[in-house]
Amino acid sequence: MQRYLPKINIELIAWTTGLLYLAIIHPGEGFTGFCFFKMIGFGGCPGCGLGTSISHLFHGEWQESWESHKLGVIVLVALLWRIIQLIKLFHIPFKPVK
Repeated sequence: MQRYLPKINIELIAWTTGLLYLAIIHPGEGFTGFCFFKMIGFGGCPGCGLGTSISHLFHGEWQESWESHKLGVIVLVALLWRIIQLIKLFHIPFKPVK
């Protein structure tokens, strides 16, 4: 059965879908985030604001991105790098050196 299904990389789908979602939404319009610690009643975690920061970056709002989370740019670059790695690894066939 698995032989007939195309090889699907869940990590590639998750990162790409997450970044597309952050690019489509506008963080100023009711975006609340997905922090598990906030959901169970704690004040937050060190990662709180990363999604909002990346979403601001997609909309060209550099100052708001910086104010939401200082590591937003670094995390966005790291995620784009990882997506490129996964595409190269799983979707570009290996060509032997002649």
